[in-house]
Amino acid sequence: MSQTIDGMGAGSKQLTLIADVPKDTKAATFRLNANQLQEWARTQALQSLELIMKQTSVRIPLSLLKDARNEDGVTMDVILVEDSTANLSEAQKKAIGNRNVVSVDLLLNGQPLQWTDRSIEIAMSNVQNSNAEDNVLAIQSLLPNGEMKPVTFTQYDEMTQSLAFKPLQSGRFVITEVQVPLNDLQSYSWAIKEIQNLYGKGIISGMTDTRFSPQAELTRAQFLQMIMKGIGESRLPDTSTSAPMDVKNDQWYSDSVRLGLEMGIVQGRADGSFAANERITREDMAVMLNRAVQVMKQNASTTVDTTTNSTTFNDNADIAEYAKQAVASMQEQGLLRGMADGTFAPKQHANRAQGAVAVARMMEQIYKF
Repeated sequence: MSQTIDGMGAGSKQLTLIADVPKDTKAATFRLNANQLQEWARTQALQSLELIMKQTSVRIPLSLLKDARNEDGVTMDVILVEDSTANLSEAQKKAIGNRNVVSVDLLLNGQPLQWTDRSIEIAMSNVQNSNAEDNVLAIQSLLPNGEMKPVTFTQYDEMTQSLAFKPLQSGRFVITEVQVPLNDLQSYSWAIKEIQNLYGKGIISGMTDTRFSPQAELTRAQFLQMIMKGIGESRLPDTSTSAPMDVKNDQWYSDSVRLGLEMGIVQGRADGSFAANERITREDMAVMLNRAVQVMKQNASTTVDTTTNSTTFNDNADIAEYAKQAVASMQEQGLLRGMADGTFAPKQHANRAQGAVAVARMMEQIYKF
């Protein structure tokens, strides 16, 4: 493979390896010399690998191996398997249809390779999007206990009909169609796609089984909960992180508030409160979104661009000083937009539809990191 690298030409940074297997073959193992990969990464001869078997591809940045032991004979195995649905429930089989379960395992010297960011991307090709208006595609991770858990970071490309996703560990994955039963979105065409996709991933839920109530008020706690689920953060907060004085341990949002404080996404007010049940303003929405994006960029070792070319709003003087930079950054990145009259309306309260769209846009940005 060294000759292959030497012949790639200047500026080419990705090596693609394709498993040329018979049609009835269900598995392929790519065994690679980890030391050689580290050397190519160190000399910048190569930045990433793309490994393909049939309709499944795995893209691996070589920076993932920078901390691996540099010993002779260290191997990295990438195992792709078209897995069986035999052990799934009838309800799961119905949701999956005739799609394959794909098992993806990354091993370093025979041990599972660990990663904590969204550096590895898996893509499935020839994915037909649902024609039903109330169905959305979702990638599910099949857990050892038999349950299915939606993968947070996914991206569907209509042009290439490929569905890509960034899991946080090896596992078994499958595409499912999720029916969205919400029937009160017709007047919110600008938000339907985002609301349905977030619902399909379990990031938001309806106020009832069939109603999302897009025009309903959005509280600070509700928006923070959307953000925490949107960034895929499901761990429990550190027990040493104390909650604001108005957040009790038995309240549904207490873990999100404490974890948000721990990660720096929210801050308590001067009086020691969080005001969880207050309606969130557009400027406070910008502050939470901006902090979440910055945290995720830092976790991904991505350079944070602090320059902005944002539009100056007619009511810029009305934006609180603590929110000005966040509003400018979120407007520049397309997460929040101004009003038709050229204002930002910083003190205006956001509704549930606006919150869902903002979080969906945030997730699109984070996927790129």
